[in-house]
Amino acid sequence: GVVMRELFRKPSWHVELAALRAAGTPYLDSLSANTRQQLRRAVRHYQRRGPLTIARARDVPEALAFLAELKRLHQRYWTGKGSPGAFAYPFFEAFQHRLITTSLQAGAVELMRVCCAGQPIGYLYNLVGDGRVLCYQSGIDYDHDPKLKPGLVCHLLCIELHLREGAAVYDFMAGAARYKASLGVPGPDMVYRVLERPTPRLRLERALRGLVRRFF
Repeated sequence: GVVMRELFRKPSWHVELAALRAAGTPYLDSLSANTRQQLRRAVRHYQRRGPLTIARARDVPEALAFLAELKRLHQRYWTGKGSPGAFAYPFFEAFQHRLITTSLQAGAVELMRVCCAGQPIGYLYNLVGDGRVLCYQSGIDYDHDPKLKPGLVCHLLCIELHLREGAAVYDFMAGAARYKASLGVPGPDMVYRVLERPTPRLRLERALRGLVRRFF
């Protein structure tokens, strides 16, 4: 008595870490010449300022501190583009606090901080399970120098860390952002579906949606 309806689908990209490890291929060597050049140049520019480091939050208080900085950078970027940003909704942030509090020690979530010369350039929030690292949220400190590419560098360091640690897949999840296509290979589409009871109101809604798609 339940009807499944597809809302939409989005492309996804990922990095096959297990395949790279088995072949002995460095991650950078798997990328296009253009992306490889951009990343190597960005790393060199950062290293002139000081060493690049990546650290995983060790406990819940540190993870929540990382999340607070991630939120600040995330909101600054998206509100600057006229978007409310993910953290504009109180429920979203409360859910993240609960998820981190209950799941960090089990290794189901991780928060990463990437620094140059001790100064944070970005934070990554990942979901982890069954050998997959799912890139869930990020906050990047974008520099005025376009050669620095802080977002790409943060993912580079995180990918290389998980390549060393034995993860099978680094998954950028859904969305057509350009950086995902640059850093990964195409994966299956992510499909968004809803389950609905066949009530008169919902049947009417589906009929109206069909008319809108047909004529507009």
